[in-house]
Amino acid sequence: ASHRSVTEYPSGIIDGKGPLLHTDWAAAVYDALKVPALSELSVGEIVIDYNEHTLSGVVKMMPGVSADALLGIWILENGIVTRQTDNTGKWIREYEHNHVLRTYVGSSPWGEPVHLERDIESQHSFSVTLDAGWETDNIQVVAFLTDIKTGEYLQTTIASVKE
Repeated sequence: ASHRSVTEYPSGIIDGKGPLLHTDWAAAVYDALKVPALSELSVGEIVIDYNEHTLSGVVKMMPGVSADALLGIWILENGIVTRQTDNTGKWIREYEHNHVLRTYVGSSPWGEPVHLERDIESQHSFSVTLDAGWETDNIQVVAFLTDIKTGEYLQTTIASVKE
């Protein structure tokens, strides 16, 4: 959380701007959706090797700008049922957690450096080890591009292992 100076919860960051308190999210998301994306991004060719407990895939990037960027790849899991407190402190015994960050690809959760040339497609292959206790059918891959200079998110995408 300290990477983006989040000090109050719940807070959010929208297109690299923030942190914003939850009361400001709706307007910020509405405004962000009106702005054309600066890049195209997709995750494909996802393969799970059940013997080796690995997930591999390819991120394709078609930038609309030239930039030095960070390509972040996160592995999420959905459908984790465990207890959770509500906003009154009361326990919910079987709460379903979704979009739980399980791991990330590379040495930093914020991504690895990539150089983008406007309108020139590039791709990045990745592989990551999965914990044997994770439910592979509930795994999703999130990829995002962040402009190093401005901190602006150029594009984000998500792909499910099981479509």
